[in-house]
Amino acid sequence: DSAGTGGSTVLSAISLPQRWHPGLTVRVKWRRCRAFYADRPETEEEACRWIEKDVPVHPYTYVGRTWLHIFADDQVLVIPAMLGP
Repeated sequence: DSAGTGGSTVLSAISLPQRWHPGLTVRVKWRRCRAFYADRPETEEEACRWIEKDVPVHPYTYVGRTWLHIFADDQVLVIPAMLGP
């Protein structure tokens, strides 16, 4: 979901190994855009930048859904779980 001026999206698919192991990471790529202001118009290319990170996956035993949280400071959590957030 989103907070503040952020947006949200739904990933259609993610594949994780059946068993978690230490050092398991996923590569996450997203666009971070500044808020639009009418008095300072920018093109999408000027306002947005791509960010890509390798992120550790939280330990799991069973997976029903995988929750991806991207915070305002570009920190990322990947949490596989059988429950909702």
